[in-house]
Amino acid sequence: MADTATTFAGIHNENEFYSHHYLSEIFTGDIRDTVARWRDAAEAAGGASAGARTPYDAL
Repeated sequence: MADTATTFAGIHNENEFYSHHYLSEIFTGDIRDTVARWRDAAEAAGGASAGARTPYDAL
């Protein structure tokens, strides 16, 4: 599956603001640190059993 704006839930590439190259090659690396920070914060707070969830789990 190609990594485009349509493969990332909640990402809408309005008026082709982001290039295809950015979304397919660079975005996944840029977002990796943010997702790791969310996951670490949820685990440190006790995980889902304590009500701490990552944003994507909360959806």
